[in-house]
Amino acid sequence: MPESERARAVRLIGDVPSTSAGELRGYLRAREPLVRRAALAAAAWTASPGSVLGDLLEHATGDDAHVAVYAAARAARFTPPSALPAALTPVLAGGKITARKEAVRLIARHRAPGAEGILAQAWDREGQHRDVRTAIVSAARQLLDLPVSERILTEAVEGSRDLARQVLGAAPLTVEPRHRARYAGLVVNAARSADPTVRGEALGWLPSWASWSPEATGTLAARFQDLSETTTWRIALDGLVACALSDDAGTELRDAIAALATADETADAEPERDLPAGQPLDAAVSALSA
Repeated sequence: MPESERARAVRLIGDVPSTSAGELRGYLRAREPLVRRAALAAAAWTASPGSVLGDLLEHATGDDAHVAVYAAARAARFTPPSALPAALTPVLAGGKITARKEAVRLIARHRAPGAEGILAQAWDREGQHRDVRTAIVSAARQLLDLPVSERILTEAVEGSRDLARQVLGAAPLTVEPRHRARYAGLVVNAARSADPTVRGEALGWLPSWASWSPEATGTLAARFQDLSETTTWRIALDGLVACALSDDAGTELRDAIAALATADETADAEPERDLPAGQPLDAAVSALSA
């Protein structure tokens, strides 16, 4: 029988009412790509898609990924949340990277019972792949009610660039009001990062979070007037001016400009070059007069 005909027959199996997803399991490992993908797609439409959720996620890599991820997401929607941990925990423990990432997303999206312990175990797993850890940070942003989320996000800000930037992906209006002050503290900590890319991105976010953190404007002012800050002082100035225009940072901006104007710079500048504070001061004047 031609491959296309076999694939069509497999799809029809999934259309039969009361068909168990398990009846398609053998076809999920078929050698023929069309047959395999037909089985992946059909399994999510059977009477018991949750029973093969782990199998679907195991195909969430390579050429079958586009079919498998869609099928797994749909299967999870028709799986009781209480049953998700049993289906997804084995995937998190030993699945392929793409499968583990999708399992983390599904745990968070469906707020599966025991999500706190599952995420903590996946986060603390020695040698966990960085892409999976990034997915865990994204999940923690969706589950701020869980105590483990604060730990994960705090460690992410202090970790690699990719993890820290994942924390910075949340705007204030996407965070529930009761969590905003705590989340603003994470952004402030990121603005003090030793990584200039993380620091610059966080400084750019600080004006948005200033209403929930008393440290936000002071952090912007400190970065603006730090003469060793050659990469992000302009971002800090723009944020400080934005806060000052909304009456949140007038004092900090004035004090920062005064500190730069009176700085002892004689040892830091060559005769033909501007003093180190000259450029930030000129930029501040231009920004305030615009």
